[in-house]
Amino acid sequence: MKHQRSTTTGVPALKSRGRLITDPKQKAEVLNSQVFTAFSTGISKFRTKCTMPDSRDDFPPMADISINSHGVEKQLNSPNPTKASGPEGITPRVFKELSKEVIPILIGIYQSSLETGVVPRDWKEALAFDRVSHSLLTHKLDHYSIRGSTNRWIENFLAYRHQAVAVDGAQSSRVAVKSGVPQSSVLGPCLFQAYINDLPTRISSPSRLFAEDTAVYRFSDDPSKL
Repeated sequence: MKHQRSTTTGVPALKSRGRLITDPKQKAEVLNSQVFTAFSTGISKFRTKCTMPDSRDDFPPMADISINSHGVEKQLNSPNPTKASGPEGITPRVFKELSKEVIPILIGIYQSSLETGVVPRDWKEALAFDRVSHSLLTHKLDHYSIRGSTNRWIENFLAYRHQAVAVDGAQSSRVAVKSGVPQSSVLGPCLFQAYINDLPTRISSPSRLFAEDTAVYRFSDDPSKL
């Protein structure tokens, strides 16, 4: 039925400060302002209250990451070329058709980024949102033996990011991102999974984790209450 529909409603009119907002650009601004107020501050005191399961020494050291042409070529050719571009405005088709030419350049950029622990500013634009505390996330990654240059790179990857909200083809102004992991990225789900990995040890009910979804079960001796 979804594919048979000829029209879509998009985001309905929004009410802000007593006014009804119908313009897509203004709706995007209203939603972006609301998102900004909901960010987690990532205060470092959360780290002192976070007790991780097992010992930090139980996890073997993670080897340094190295970039090779095979891995870069695989990533350039994997996206669907018909997909829309990201905030940088470059479509997947461009990278796919020019992969041979740009692979050596990208290897140099990626390896330099890993070694210095600095992520280019243009890579930090997103249209994603959640409340993952950056400080607590890097603390948990360190516990799981993701340390040294890799941890520093992830910390910089998350820091000084900006985001916007897109509504019906219109985009809001940018705001600073205070929490969250980038959505629509390969690394984002992995970081979120590491962030919630200790959740089952903190609840008394059986649970299952799958990507960003968590299922919690409750058992009862009374079948009528199941």
